[in-house]
Amino acid sequence: MADKNNIRLFRGILAAGFLCVMIGISLIIALPAKKTAGFLVVFFIVLMFLSASVIYFSLIIKKAVLLYIGLNLLIFSIVSEVMVTRLIPLEFTNIWPIVMVSCGLTLIPCGYLKFERLRTIYLIPAAALIFLGTVFILFAYHIIKIPFRRFVAYMWPVILICSGIFLIAYYLYSQKNTSAIMQDSDDGEIR
Repeated sequence: MADKNNIRLFRGILAAGFLCVMIGISLIIALPAKKTAGFLVVFFIVLMFLSASVIYFSLIIKKAVLLYIGLNLLIFSIVSEVMVTRLIPLEFTNIWPIVMVSCGLTLIPCGYLKFERLRTIYLIPAAALIFLGTVFILFAYHIIKIPFRRFVAYMWPVILICSGIFLIAYYLYSQKNTSAIMQDSDDGEIR
């Protein structure tokens, strides 16, 4: 009986935490937005609350896919709200690399939720998305002055060499730590 009460208490604390965070984010974004389209502001605030509830339930039932969807939906709704309210003047051509990095970042807690520890099966794609998104951010915000097309045309051999070194290092790491290698179990499921 005491365990059920503790579980309810901690779930209530989790729900209250999500509610406080969502109300705070909504107020920070919506208060300066008096001159913008009211419907879109309300729509994205409702979307933020829906995504927070998806995150909450994914943590309760321990589903990594729902956590990934909820986190990315939350990030999408916050970024869209910022774009609609013109809180920060952003355009989609500059946003998509940031979304790519956020997709990589959200893979990390999802992998941790699924396996209850960090595994390379989630860290490698997360690192790739974060790295590629960061490179695209450098070009989208003109930190690197040369056009992306010219950069790829001249640097593709270096990119190929770095990719090969990464794959060799991953192979050597996998050989040293057999838990990093995906193995088939007797029931045919990959672990």
